Amino acid sequence: MTNSLVQGQDEIMDQIGIEFQGQKVSVFQGEYVPVSETVKVDKAGNFQPYIVVSFSGLYDGPDKSIVSAKYDTKRAVFQVYTVAQDDRTSQIMRDRVNERLIGFEPYDGGEISQRSSYNYVDPDSLKHRYVLITSYGYLCNLIM
Repeated sequence: MTNSLVQGQDEIMDQIGIEFQGQKVSVFQGEYVPVSETVKVDKAGNFQPYIVVSFSGLYDGPDKSIVSAKYDTKRAVFQVYTVAQDDRTSQIMRDRVNERLIGFEPYDGGEISQRSSYNYVDPDSLKHRYVLITSYGYLCNLIM
């Protein structure tokens, strides 16, 4: 039992890699695109679809206090933001991410499942961003 999510998070980031229209989609970790990174833009000034992944911490699992605070199974959650210039593209990207993540077992974790999903439109920089946010979760702290 590690109580550390870092190795599993790295595996999740690797697993998310998808392509759209023959090009690899950029995947960023954090709440936003990092300042040190840029979103790809085509010659017409349209941004290419991208993904942002935000990891949360651990919280109590279903067997709270059976063993101890340190060794009990925990739950981990994370959100995947699929961002595109139209709603359909963000949905297609979400479906491709689902295909890669649902059932995947990261280090020290059980199978990932989808928890919830919602979307919004961000009229940023005169180019609308269609953002579809999907929350995933899995049990972790399983390795003895």
